Amino acid sequence: MYLYAASISGNTAAAAHDSAHCLLQRAFHLQYPSLDFPIISRDSHGKPYFVTHPDIHFNLSHCDGLALCGISNMPLGVDAERIRPFPSRVLQRSFSHEESQAILTSSNPDNLFFQHWTLKESYVKAIGIGISYPLQQVSFSINSRNQQVDSSVPNWKFGSICYKQNWAVSYCIAPNDTFPVHIIFLP
Repeated sequence: MYLYAASISGNTAAAAHDSAHCLLQRAFHLQYPSLDFPIISRDSHGKPYFVTHPDIHFNLSHCDGLALCGISNMPLGVDAERIRPFPSRVLQRSFSHEESQAILTSSNPDNLFFQHWTLKESYVKAIGIGISYPLQQVSFSINSRNQQVDSSVPNWKFGSICYKQNWAVSYCIAPNDTFPVHIIFLP
């Protein structure tokens, strides 16, 4: 699995969407230089895929100032969120009791909240059903020393970091996939 990031120019939703898709095109050409960029379609749940290369998986995320792209030969999900004061009402609705306690007692609750949130989002994006999934049923534990992520979800692997101290970036990959060595920042 390869994880790419780029700065977003412009502050509109359209600019963020365009930046994420430009990042995908650049990442695709870096990984598959001999292939033409394929047409993108969406499955019945809205998950995007390459029509002529369904064996090449990708996922995109964009948020305030950052576009993120994961690309692999196995299913995956990626998500990024700018770190900011977390919305406490979401804890009860979308987090397990253990996650809520870890966040509330953390020395940096905003970072930990958004790491957990992006882990949940990356999972539902990887399985292709979106945010309608009951998020409180998926629980994570993050070891703050080595950023190792443990999960209640079998058959998937997870990673999460605070990127440049401004964004929580998380990914969900298939059990046989390899963890990305680092985030490749494309200017």
